[in-house]
Parts: sequence; structure tokens; C-alpha cells
Amino acid sequence: MAQAAGSVPRVHARMASAAQIAQAVAKSALAAALLGSLVLAVWIVQLDTEIGDLRAAAAALHGARRDSPRRLALLQVEDHSTAAANSGCVRVDVGSADLSLELGTLACNGHRCPPCFLLNISVGLTYPVLTLNDCSSMYMTDSARLGNGAFTGAVQTLQLVNVNTETPVSLSDGSKYFLVPPGETVQGTCLASGADTVHVPASLEVHLRPGSTWHPSALAATWGPRYHHAVVVRKDGVVLVIGGYDCYGGELNDVWSSIDGVEWMIVTAFASWSARSLHAAVVRLDGAILVIGGLNSSGNELDDVWSSHDGGATWNDLGATGFDARHSHSAVVRQDGAILVMGGAHSNAPKMFGQVQISEDGGYDWATLMS
Repeated sequence: MAQAAGSVPRVHARMASAAQIAQAVAKSALAAALLGSLVLAVWIVQLDTEIGDLRAAAAALHGARRDSPRRLALLQVEDHSTAAANSGCVRVDVGSADLSLELGTLACNGHRCPPCFLLNISVGLTYPVLTLNDCSSMYMTDSARLGNGAFTGAVQTLQLVNVNTETPVSLSDGSKYFLVPPGETVQGTCLASGADTVHVPASLEVHLRPGSTWHPSALAATWGPRYHHAVVVRKDGVVLVIGGYDCYGGELNDVWSSIDGVEWMIVTAFASWSARSLHAAVVRLDGAILVIGGLNSSGNELDDVWSSHDGGATWNDLGATGFDARHSHSAVVRQDGAILVMGGAHSNAPKMFGQVQISEDGGYDWATLMS
């Protein structure tokens, strides 16, 4: 009996041990679940951070500026003169003088130039040119070139980002010139054995250096055939050709100037006003140039009035009130300075204007004299 009685505690002891084991297992499972939740939370935070970094990197690529050091750091952006082997983009400041980068050499601080260029140019009427030479044999790494080894027959894409929102950047590949519009990104391509040509959209190409003079033999190539444009004579006698519709099927917002009608210079390739045709332009008595109304690239009539006080280089929206949207109208400036707009058309109805509108404050406010 004593032995039997003594065996009971051993059974209870075994049962207690089993309960303890079960409790320990439960605690372990709970701990594992908590640990898993913690790991998941950390992973979610890391994923969110990575997504944020990717968004910031994309923003840096398409709109990076010198005042965004964190975004630039994500892409490992350096000035081209201080670039490293792993730089993702190089920043190139095009000042008052031309600049050339020999892509077929280790031209970025003794390293290959990455295929991403953040371009900045000082606002002004000069057009310094950045030339990208040797495109078809550019260095892909510090030891391998396009067209050789693993890069035989390869195609390299260049990201050309203009971080200046007011002035286009002029580039060249040694045989042609092209423009990167203000605040925009242009993709160029380099082909192995591609005659060192940087291929860009044809609409961005100009066949003579921007800002240079050209002659009638180069007229069609540089200026481009157009119609429904406006022409004015500035107070200094310079003739301006403003906007219009080109033969390739698009409205323009460029301004060209000439002293004699033979030699021309581009004043701005991308004016602040939207590309348009069938507009009117006049020169006020104070010398300011006005662009009035017209038809935009979506086929909509415009009711805006823009002014330039520096010969057509920069423009300001006057916020005109009372002016009826129209195209195909005429405009003149009276001797007392009042501006008259006559006739025109609107797509509604269709509607033809048999009216005269007048502005006596330089184009800000308009009233109807006759309708």
C-alpha cells in the first residue's frame, strides 16, 4: 500500500510535467506569433520606406533641382567634375561658354559618364551648347564601351533632364543641334556603331546652332515652313515671327528675330504662352509686344493676352478681362495707344465675329465698341 500510495505522486508529477510542457509550448507559440507580427511590422515599415525612396528617386529623375539634396543622393547625383564610378546621374551646369563631354573617354572625373544628365543653364538670351561626343562608343562602365564585348549591338538610352523651368538647354552630338524644353525630360538613344548620333524626337532638332544666323538656303531646315503665324516690327526695327502652324502638323510657340529678313536668330524656342496659330500680335506704343488670342493645339479658341518687354524673350499673362475667345482676327494700335481687335471666328455655332473690341489700358481690360 505504501508503494502504491507512493506511486501516485510520481504519476501526478508526470502529469504536472506534461502540463508544464504544454504551457511552455503555448508560450513558445505565442512568442513566435508575437515575433512574427513584429517581423511583419518591421518589414512593412521597410517596404514603405523603400516605396518612398523609389518615388523620391523618380521625382529626382524628372524634376531634380540643386535644392533637393536628399532626392539627388538617392540617385547618387554628382557634378560631372566630381563624379564617382557608381554615380547614377551627373549634374552639368552650362554657363556662358560651350562645354563638351567626350563620352568615349572617362570624361566624368576619370570615370564613365552615366546615361543621365541633369542640365542647368542660366536664364538669358545666349545659347551656350553642351556637346555630347562619341555617343556610339561611350563608356558603359569604367572598363567597357558600347559596341564592345557584352555591349556589342547594344542600345543605350540617355536621360536628358532640364532642371531650369524658364530656358531651354541647347545640345549637340557634333553633327546636329537639339533642344531640351524648360523643365522637361528628353530621352535620347545611342546605337553601337551609330555614327555617334544622339537620336532624339525630330521636333526638338534644329539644323543650325540655336542663336546663330542663317541664310535663305537654310530657311526650310532651320526656321521650318509655317502658316497662320503673326509678324510684328519692334520699336528698334527688328522683325519678329511669332508662333503659327508648322507643316508637320503642330502649333508653335517660338519667336524668331531678324534685322533684314535674311539673317535670323531664335529669340525663344518655347515661349510661356501655349503653342498657337491664327493669333494676332501688335507692338504697343511703349514697345511691349502683345500676343492676342488664337487657336491652341487642341482646337480651342483662346481669350488670353500676353506681353513681352524684352523683345519677345520672356512673356507675362495680362489676365485680360472682357476679351472674347477667338481666332483669325486682326489687331492694330491706334495713335493714342488704344488696341483694337476686329473680326475673327469661334467654333461654336460656328460663330463669326462682326465686332470691334478695344483696350485702352494696354490689353488688360476690353470693351466692345461694335458687335
